[in-house]
Amino acid sequence: MSVDVTAVPRHDEGVPVWRKYLKLEKEFFLIFIPFLYIQGLECISYVTTTYFAGLIDETHLAGIGLGFTVSNILLISSLYGYSSVFDTYGPQIYSSDNRKSLGVLLIKCLLQGLFVFLTMLGPYLGSVHLLHFFAEKDIDQGEETDLHSAGNLSVQAVATRFILYSFAYRYVDNCVVTFYKYFVTQKHYGIIFVVSTVSLAVNILANYLLVNVMKLTILGLALAMYISRTLNLLLQIGYSFACNLKGNIAWNGFSFHIFDGWWDMMKLGLSGILGLIADIALVEVSTFLMQIAGAVDLSVLIINVNVYVLLSAFIFAHCYSVSIMGGYELGRHNKANFISVSKVSIFNAVAMAVPLALSYWLSRRRIVRLFTDNEDIIEKFVGAIWMPSTVLCLDYIHSMLSWGFLVAFGKQRFQAMVSSGLCCFVGVPLVVYIVFKTDMGVKGVFLVFLGVASTKFIVFLTRMFFLNLDEEIAAAKGRIDEFQVEDTVEHGEVGHMRLKSKTEVIANQGLEKMEAAGEFAKKVDFSKLEKRRMLTKIFLLFAFALSSSLAGALSLLFL
Repeated sequence: MSVDVTAVPRHDEGVPVWRKYLKLEKEFFLIFIPFLYIQGLECISYVTTTYFAGLIDETHLAGIGLGFTVSNILLISSLYGYSSVFDTYGPQIYSSDNRKSLGVLLIKCLLQGLFVFLTMLGPYLGSVHLLHFFAEKDIDQGEETDLHSAGNLSVQAVATRFILYSFAYRYVDNCVVTFYKYFVTQKHYGIIFVVSTVSLAVNILANYLLVNVMKLTILGLALAMYISRTLNLLLQIGYSFACNLKGNIAWNGFSFHIFDGWWDMMKLGLSGILGLIADIALVEVSTFLMQIAGAVDLSVLIINVNVYVLLSAFIFAHCYSVSIMGGYELGRHNKANFISVSKVSIFNAVAMAVPLALSYWLSRRRIVRLFTDNEDIIEKFVGAIWMPSTVLCLDYIHSMLSWGFLVAFGKQRFQAMVSSGLCCFVGVPLVVYIVFKTDMGVKGVFLVFLGVASTKFIVFLTRMFFLNLDEEIAAAKGRIDEFQVEDTVEHGEVGHMRLKSKTEVIANQGLEKMEAAGEFAKKVDFSKLEKRRMLTKIFLLFAFALSSSLAGALSLLFL
């Protein structure tokens, strides 16, 4: 990373270096701990839904798992990938002189998240046709299980109903996560702990009442998710209004500026979607194909994936913390402090990744025995787990570099190109070859994961060294300037003045027809024309998104 640090005045001259880094460590963990807490409760919430599904029967347990898989690929990856836009813009706006515009960014991200959700809803609803195609025969009854029947549901039928009942949950979840980032960026940490804890408690209680007591089965599982997440969102909205009344939150009211400048943000968001889908696709495709290798190999892979999901809470929390702290310094245009933040973040990543990986490897026998007593699975898991442990360490560090620093720089496009290239065009073909052409099984798949993680680590680390920090700070300044709330009004006045000066020139030319045109131009309100153009573009975008959703909904009529 080539920068001239000597050209930057330091705000902490005379302060011991160790004290400066200690202050940065404190700031890091003040952001890291709330996000880690959120991610941990998210995992518990997922386990809660799966647990109550298992209390119904094994078919519902498998069906809910299949439904979550479809949701992960099509909706979670899209909405979470797109939310990286807030990670790029939010901290930089908040740390600048224009922090009030953070409210405009919040509304923009919620609206653009709705557009992404409606666009992906069509393929999401259409996925039930694939499940219908693979509908199983009911073993006990000896007849085909109908997706519309009330009893003896197949795994695919359970997954179908869960997908249809819980489709809107993912957008509510996206709004909740966006508000989380909105509050943590402004250092409102307390509300995060309160609402996430209340949400989990309500989720457990609702599952118990709706599934165990009222016997609503799949509908009960979906309703419990809706109730807990909607309550979470309403509590955060209520808190934001209360803080706004006290004036201690970044909010400038509702502005027409929320409809302006969508394209640059959407390019970042779409790249974030592509990168996350590629990462998830490699794991999901590998899991699906591992069925061919046999039950033992499939079980080993599934156990590893479940453990990795739990440990990834540390990775996501670290990435969010890095993007926020790095964004603060980019918004302040402080190169020296940004380098200090980089050093602290990398040190913390190594200090956390290595112990996590070692703990995973050292406790491998205890972990696998939590899932199964099958000795074949245990021995294969114990013998191969050194590769996933190494992958965990590498993933932690390269994710911090990509989803942390590169997202703060707005480099989602580069990240998407690397992830999609390695995962989809290298990783997936290698997994297919290993499954169909070799007898390596799960060990071969783990080798592919290790190769992809190692390459990502090298590529992202190299990209960081070749960044020009002066250019990135200038780009951050440009992003902040885009969110000046007065821009729409000023553009309207400037446009009107330009039209007015143009009419004066035309009048001096003595041309009657041109004078008439000039008089007409004087009466034109340029800002209204600009608003109409923006609203037209937004209308066309949502018309496209709604057509996708409608197509998916209409396709359900043919089930």
